Amino acid sequence: MPVWQQQLLCIKLRQSEVNKMQYTRFIALGDSMTEGMSDEMMNGKYRGWADRVADVLAKSNPDFTYMNLAIRGKLLKQVVEDQIPIALKYIEGKQTLVSFHAGANDVLRPNYKPELSLPQFERGIKELVDAGATVIIFTVIDKVDGKAELLSSGIIGLVILMQMSEQLLPSIQ
Repeated sequence: MPVWQQQLLCIKLRQSEVNKMQYTRFIALGDSMTEGMSDEMMNGKYRGWADRVADVLAKSNPDFTYMNLAIRGKLLKQVVEDQIPIALKYIEGKQTLVSFHAGANDVLRPNYKPELSLPQFERGIKELVDAGATVIIFTVIDKVDGKAELLSSGIIGLVILMQMSEQLLPSIQ
């Protein structure tokens, strides 16, 4: 089964659990994709996917809060070292939804080293999960012939990990 099908299966299996969640906070981490750069402009500001998710989540909770820490051009290391520590201060448990997308800007560089980036990515996810957040991870990067490459077709999958368990990501223990 191709990876994208496995990811979609994971989403389907988790959907009933996700539908029961009442998120009180959404924190978006990453680069321009999460910031919303080049998405629709409203009142002179970009209105990206994270903003739209926050709008929907806020409809069911008048006390809902949203923070988008994503900044265009950020590298994976910058997201992990600069944005995650800020996010950790605001995580209140599994009712805090955190999206994490980083690494695409790294892959675009000629000196990209996946052996450095992959452990950084895993460390970032582990920090968020250990703090008790519900974490969304996704990528526009695919592994092709042993090298990471950007997918021209866009996002290959969205995996929602509820209180990530050892069975889901054993490599980050």
